[in-house]
Amino acid sequence: MFVLQDGHAQSQNVAVFNFKRADSIAALYPDHSITNLRGLSQKLTSPLKTEPEKFRAIFKWVCDNISNDYSLFTTNKKKRETLSGDALRNWNKAFNATIIEKLTKEHKTVCTGYAYLIRELAHSAGLSCEIVNGYGRNAVANIGGTGVLNHSWNAVQLDNKWYLCDATWASGAIDSQQKKFVHNYNDLYFLTDPAQFIRNHYPQEVRWALIDDHPSLHEFLNAPLAYPAAIREHFYADDDHFEVMLQKGARLTLSFEGPPGLNKNLSMAIGDSRLQIQPQLQSVADDRCQYRLSQAFYFKGSYAVHVLLKDEYLYSYRVVVR
Repeated sequence: MFVLQDGHAQSQNVAVFNFKRADSIAALYPDHSITNLRGLSQKLTSPLKTEPEKFRAIFKWVCDNISNDYSLFTTNKKKRETLSGDALRNWNKAFNATIIEKLTKEHKTVCTGYAYLIRELAHSAGLSCEIVNGYGRNAVANIGGTGVLNHSWNAVQLDNKWYLCDATWASGAIDSQQKKFVHNYNDLYFLTDPAQFIRNHYPQEVRWALIDDHPSLHEFLNAPLAYPAAIREHFYADDDHFEVMLQKGARLTLSFEGPPGLNKNLSMAIGDSRLQIQPQLQSVADDRCQYRLSQAFYFKGSYAVHVLLKDEYLYSYRVVVR
């Protein structure tokens, strides 16, 4: 059985590295064949000396050269949401063959293929790397309920420390309106602090949370929906529920802790309508502030409420007014 040597990722250990050389090496091999993973891994890593740099070259190459296939993504999403038990296991087994074939021939895949490729390239470079299966949470997945196992990512051991990363989310995003994948590399999901990572990634095996003080699955599924901007800004909601119940005429007050200087760019929206609300600001410490946004609701109904930083979503809630 595989056993963690150190249960805690320490992102500060790799922050000292300058990954420019690793990134430049990854850029030397656009659209390189992946029929020989050992050969590709050697090209990416042999010029580099440290484990973090070797893994960075692998991760960056995968993110830049592999696309999330829209058709596979939608098919996989539907099956994982509707099947369970043996039916889901049989589907996954058959679908995995399709994923690997499409990955090899067309450089297109879904999260399982990304995680598989990262692991195999890392192993070929002598790095310990595992696929982590679990619950990915976003605006259309794992909001409440019992949860759907819908996502895969990686844990990698570098210099005897374990780290988490998600090449699927780092490489770009599916544009549902255009029905295509849009490449847009995001460093946020490369060796992410596990306390931040678990805000939208919950592992099926909780040891891969890499932190002892982690939420339960129920807490994860029912927390306010945190977007990448909230993770990037270390912006935390004090409230612990996505769904908020109010009586007609009552006031919704949302409280957050974050870095100073955000109040001028914070706003609240109900659906697509941005509200003209001035956030209340209360200093907590030299490097952290408390922010509050408040709005009264005078009509019964269910409302999608969003908190934004400029034009980026930070958090979403469902407000039910009775």
